[in-house]
Amino acid sequence: MQTSQPVFNRRVWLVLLLVMVGACASLAKTLDIGADLVLNTELALGGDLVLHGLVAITLGYATYWATPKQYLFIPFYKFPCYTSCCA
Repeated sequence: MQTSQPVFNRRVWLVLLLVMVGACASLAKTLDIGADLVLNTELALGGDLVLHGLVAITLGYATYWATPKQYLFIPFYKFPCYTSCCA
């Protein structure tokens, strides 16, 4: 008999929190509500590309960390093999 697992892993909440912080920072800059803080952070880090890169890397790592390890072994898609190396 299998035990039921929760839909959300406990670590997923950290990923959702990071997404919310990034979204709030983006909206703050767009709507000019506390945009000074976002602009000063961008300038301190080296520009908007650096900030976006750091956020993307942080989100990617946090998502990998939050993914349950048993999900990594489930083949979601099975691609047909058209080369002789797979035969």
